[in-house]
Amino acid sequence: AARLVDQGKNAYFHVALHSPRAVADARANRGREATATAIPGLWMDVDCEQDGPKPRPPIEEAREILADLPIPPNMIVGSGRGLHAYWPLDEPLTTADGFAKALLHAWQVWIRRLFEDRGFQLDMTADLARVLRLPGTANFKTDPASPVSVLSPPADTPAPRAELTDLLLALPPDLLSDVTHAAQAAPASSAKATPAQVKLPGCSPNRATPSPARTTHA
Repeated sequence: AARLVDQGKNAYFHVALHSPRAVADARANRGREATATAIPGLWMDVDCEQDGPKPRPPIEEAREILADLPIPPNMIVGSGRGLHAYWPLDEPLTTADGFAKALLHAWQVWIRRLFEDRGFQLDMTADLARVLRLPGTANFKTDPASPVSVLSPPADTPAPRAELTDLLLALPPDLLSDVTHAAQAAPASSAKATPAQVKLPGCSPNRATPSPARTTHA
């Protein structure tokens, strides 16, 4: 990452965990939906750029909206032109079934609704191939370059972990129903290496937690 910054290049990382071998075999050495093995938590890319065609929130107002969530993000990164919000989990969620993708999609749909209620538009970034900016680097799309830095929690303080059940119960009923249906449809054989059982409202426990996997960086 330091080498890229010295060269004036943007640095990113895969938010989902990917199979290193599968990524190495992929075109451009970059992860795809098919190479993702797990997600370490939920995320939201909040673009605050003011000179584009879509109505974007000012950064301070975006932070206020995120802070007012029933479960605020446990980590916020200033991307140089916006915010990256994260809700890390105690255990990664496997992508072998559709539960993790359904939860991530529902979470982002909900947050986008809340911003739309304030007159702002956010992009959907729930794809498993998503890359976001690496803290400690710089955003060279601005002139001058803007630092990409962790805004919260304070430096040298580990980000707290969110409880999966709390995240599920924070969702509106219609979105929770979508996730519940995905959990019910998940095959039991998709569970990996002593997964934890997650009790979802209205359905049987879902085995959705894999053994840890390595992340790869773009």
